[in-house]
Amino acid sequence: MPDNDIELVNFALNLFDIVGINQEDRSDNLIILTPGDHMLVPDFPGLPEDGCTITFDRNQALSREDTQYVSWEHPIIRDGLDLILSGDTGS
Repeated sequence: MPDNDIELVNFALNLFDIVGINQEDRSDNLIILTPGDHMLVPDFPGLPEDGCTITFDRNQALSREDTQYVSWEHPIIRDGLDLILSGDTGS
């Protein structure tokens, strides 16, 4: 699967909006995620309490220790899919 898969990026950004995760764009394809005040799930799996920095670019993630590479297999995506498919949010 190619880096920066547009379907993954679109899905992830929509997921973060639906769940209520704050997103702050940074330069170089980095996004800072932090828990929002009105999240659907108080402790969203894969999202640390103090937030995290993500990228959809594998090489960039490899060059930065503080950055998580997000793919379809990443816990935040998998758990987000489960949340949407199992709850009222997806219906």
